[in-house]
Amino acid sequence: MSHVLAIDIGSTSIKCIAVNKQGQQVSHSQNPITTLRPEAGWVEIDPHHIWEVCKSVILENVRKGGFDIKEIVGLGIACQRNTFTLWRRSTGEPVINFLSWQDLRSLELCKEWNESNTFKAIRFGSKILRGITHADKFIASSILQFTPQHAVIRLYWVFKNMPNILKLGNDNDLCFGTIDTWLVWKFTNGRMHITDYSNASSTVIFDPFTMTWSTMLCNLLGFPMSILPEIKLTSEEYCRIDENIFGVSFPIGALVADQSASAFANRCWKKGDIKMTLGTGGFIDICQGQECRASLRGYYPLIGWVDKRGPNFITESNIPSMGTTIEWAMSLGLCTVIEELSDIANSVSTSNGVVFVPSLGGLPAPFEEYNTDGAFMGLNLRMNTANMVRAILEGLAFQIRCLYEIAQEEGLVVPTDASIIADGGVSKCTFLMQEVSNLIGRKIVCPLNVDTTATGAAYLAGLGLGFWKEAREIQDFWKTGSQYEPQTVSKETKQSFTKWSEAIRATLQYSSRIAKI
Repeated sequence: MSHVLAIDIGSTSIKCIAVNKQGQQVSHSQNPITTLRPEAGWVEIDPHHIWEVCKSVILENVRKGGFDIKEIVGLGIACQRNTFTLWRRSTGEPVINFLSWQDLRSLELCKEWNESNTFKAIRFGSKILRGITHADKFIASSILQFTPQHAVIRLYWVFKNMPNILKLGNDNDLCFGTIDTWLVWKFTNGRMHITDYSNASSTVIFDPFTMTWSTMLCNLLGFPMSILPEIKLTSEEYCRIDENIFGVSFPIGALVADQSASAFANRCWKKGDIKMTLGTGGFIDICQGQECRASLRGYYPLIGWVDKRGPNFITESNIPSMGTTIEWAMSLGLCTVIEELSDIANSVSTSNGVVFVPSLGGLPAPFEEYNTDGAFMGLNLRMNTANMVRAILEGLAFQIRCLYEIAQEEGLVVPTDASIIADGGVSKCTFLMQEVSNLIGRKIVCPLNVDTTATGAAYLAGLGLGFWKEAREIQDFWKTGSQYEPQTVSKETKQSFTKWSEAIRATLQYSSRIAKI
């Protein structure tokens, strides 16, 4: 029997699944990856470590599935976005570790560029052009801001602080790559330096309106464009894996960013479809079809995937520390597993005046403040740990509500009775999902398989390699899991939201003041 393999390189682990012709997951393997934190706010991963874990998780999957490795039709690769490394073209040796999307070393550079006269001029000129042309392209540039999550500003940090690496780039002896690019380079023994549109589009070095690397931005920041990989379709046969790696050669059929893979697996294929992924980070993705849309408030245009029929665009906003906040709560002993959270939160009727500001990784839209800490407010002698757990979950739900309301106000949400799809590990928390459904007034449906990133990569690889001929063949593979119908928002929740909004403002003021100390 034939199988499609897919690997999902996340922030804490690498997963591998095997899927058969009927869309059934035949086997699953998962191994942790080690992150390095050499300084406060720095988050790195050893490229060689990623490579070794990828190989081992694939071999473990084949062993668990009990099938011959020769039965593999092909491989799909899904990965976290904006995590990148650099290596020498001549030797294939990395010159830096992967700099994670969670890395904050570029905070000061972000501030410098965002407040620079250059960016002010770009934003001013774009506002004028937007008024004349009404083109979404100028909406994006009229609010141009760097954030630490963007690969572009961390790459600038590397070149600014390590001029010897910039020299390698100028000498045409340097390759830039997100995780997918590095793995293809390794799988082909250095023969291919490629990425796909979905991974390229999130770096900010790429212009989704022209569908090319941004010459303007590279020139502005002094990047040699020779370091950038060739951009390919999300789903096609790119190459074959070197036979010496596994003893057999099979093709790579998909390269896809994690949120794009999840959206594809969840059948968010038409304009207006919404998918929320609640994992390490939280993401809201809204399908825009073949129209590239920008927003003035916190939603950015990305490419979901590109196949032979053309691009499928999404607009996205994010919460940097969704799952990270839950893990932090566990580390404090407030719970031991995600599934406990709902029982604990439901054991009390309210948070008893306690509110939580979930800014452990900064506050994105609509606040746009990345150098702030989280906070509990309203602590009192009547409260207990259950009130704190409820406040944490309410704080995350309120953050999602804010992002959804922005999407409505920006005209990104199509009026529809369709459900919103939610996946990711945190979607197992029934209290949180019900709160979100209540607050936004939409039905939320979770897939039976909440870890859909690898599944999306498998589907895309199978389509790219002809394992399945058309997308309609896989649409019935999706199975419904938990469902949440919106209920009336209680008076207490409304009061909590008002208090939470005030707590956000107070936290931002506090962070601004202590930054000057």
